[in-house]
Amino acid sequence: MALYRIESRTSGAVLGEYAAGSEREALDVMARDAGYRDQTHAAEVTGDDGSHLDVTEVTCSWHVGSAVGSCRQCGQVRLCAGCAESGAYCEACRGDE
Repeated sequence: MALYRIESRTSGAVLGEYAAGSEREALDVMARDAGYRDQTHAAEVTGDDGSHLDVTEVTCSWHVGSAVGSCRQCGQVRLCAGCAESGAYCEACRGDE
């Protein structure tokens, strides 16, 4: 399982970050959060095919790997499991150590 960030290419708004097994599953999780069965159902109801959405895997601030752990300062999920277990800060908070 990985963490995926979904953003609107049109507005630049971050619509959320979702734990899922794939980009497609992340879109389904977002759709369920909005009250739909899945992304296909959301598209049928709204007429929005989601083509303006970017789905990217959130990776660790320090390593190539999925972000699954939280920074001990800001609480954002920006660290791999190893960094989170060691109590590391994310790259954004590093200067505040």
